[in-house]
Amino acid sequence: MHNDSSHEPDVDLGYEVQETLTPSVAFKFFASLVVMVVVTMIIVWGLEKYLVKEAGTVLDPALVQSVSRRETGAAFIQNDPEGEKKSLLRRQQSQINQYGWVDEEKGRAQIPIRRAIEILGEKGMQPTPPAQTNDGGAIVKP
Repeated sequence: MHNDSSHEPDVDLGYEVQETLTPSVAFKFFASLVVMVVVTMIIVWGLEKYLVKEAGTVLDPALVQSVSRRETGAAFIQNDPEGEKKSLLRRQQSQINQYGWVDEEKGRAQIPIRRAIEILGEKGMQPTPPAQTNDGGAIVKP
């Protein structure tokens, strides 16, 4: 390889003497950022006005929260998860500790779980007949 010093550039190797983030560059950046935020807010405001006009009304947050999950089939945010958990546990305890009809026409009733355990202890539990299977080993319903 031939080393010819006459073809070297006339540039001093070193570092830049001028800062990259000058006040004018910083001002332009922040000014454009503010413009973008304002434009985005105007677009969102206009979109909201259009959608409210199309819907005909603004939904009341209290009304939205009052619609139950069962009616809509949609997920919802719990306002008081701990309170709702306690309420669920109270309902479950009430169900397993009281007498009542499950299906009165068919004569099916519910009894408290403690009483059911006592009855099973007195009478014993009837053995469950073995499941009927076909040649392939699959369970066949009688």
